[in-house]
Amino acid sequence: MSNDGTATNTPFNRWWIVSTLFVVAVAVAIVLVLALGRGGQNDAAQPGAEPSDTSGASQPSTTSAPPTSGGACDVNTANQDIPTAGPPAEWVPERYFFYPTSTEYGPVDSDGPWGCFAHSPTGALFAAANAVTWAASEDFAAVVKANAVDNGGGEQFIARTQNANRDQPAGRVAQIAGFTFKAVEPQAVSVQMIFVQGDVEASSTVNLVWEQTRSTWLVDYATSTVLPQQYSGARYTPWSAGE
Repeated sequence: MSNDGTATNTPFNRWWIVSTLFVVAVAVAIVLVLALGRGGQNDAAQPGAEPSDTSGASQPSTTSAPPTSGGACDVNTANQDIPTAGPPAEWVPERYFFYPTSTEYGPVDSDGPWGCFAHSPTGALFAAANAVTWAASEDFAAVVKANAVDNGGGEQFIARTQNANRDQPAGRVAQIAGFTFKAVEPQAVSVQMIFVQGDVEASSTVNLVWEQTRSTWLVDYATSTVLPQQYSGARYTPWSAGE
């Protein structure tokens, strides 16, 4: 998995730049802003959107007891299935961008910038969607410090993007359109979030590690690609605020 390269823009700026920093031999600028107004929800067409192919993803063991939340969060840990359809969610606006939340899967019980998410593939999906959302917020540094795996990746991500323009004007905008599970293990999950504006698609890959003490998923920024890349995959599971 590739790391985020040095960038002057976050994935939520007016211009999503797809260049050799992200895709070798591709030097194109994609007009995408993950700062959607409600009017842009129906613009998130899903060309090629199909259920994710999880045949290559590692499956959680079905013989062991489901992981628990450690008693810190009131979330659903019974469902350990990999989602093959977009789970029900309450889509909440962050400026013009809509992101998913759930009282069942998270975030819940938050006394800070990062709440608890269920110890399950579905909980990891909600964590991944929230991670890309708050990485573009004005208070992104506080969120990254709260949700980063303690391996230096969060500090590096903050240093690379702290001077980026985080304006989120309405207009030509993008929205979460779906997801793909890249790998699933009981203690680690990799989720690719897909974004669409018009006929242009981009993606971010969020690698998550379960933190038992805090009973939540943390982001491994050292191996994640939070800044969007041009999406070249053919299939993903549709999931959007307009559904």
